[in-house]
Amino acid sequence: MELTGSFRNYSINQRMLFDENYNLAATQSLKNKDIPEGGAKGTILPSLGAAPRKCFEKYVDVCKPLSPFRD
Repeated sequence: MELTGSFRNYSINQRMLFDENYNLAATQSLKNKDIPEGGAKGTILPSLGAAPRKCFEKYVDVCKPLSPFRD
C-alpha cells in the first residue's frame, strides 16, 4: 500500500505504480526460478485523505472471488 501525504507525491506514485509491480514480479521470478508461477502482485494507491484500512479491506473483498481457495 502506497500512502502519500501530498498531491505531488501522489502523482509520482501514480506514475510509478506499473513499474513497481512489474519489477516486483520480475524479481520474484528470478529468485524463485525453480518454483512454478502462480502468485499475483498488486498495489493499492488510496486517494489523498482515504482511510488506509478501509481501502485494504475493499481491495481484499475484490480479490476474494479470484482466489482458488474460496469457501
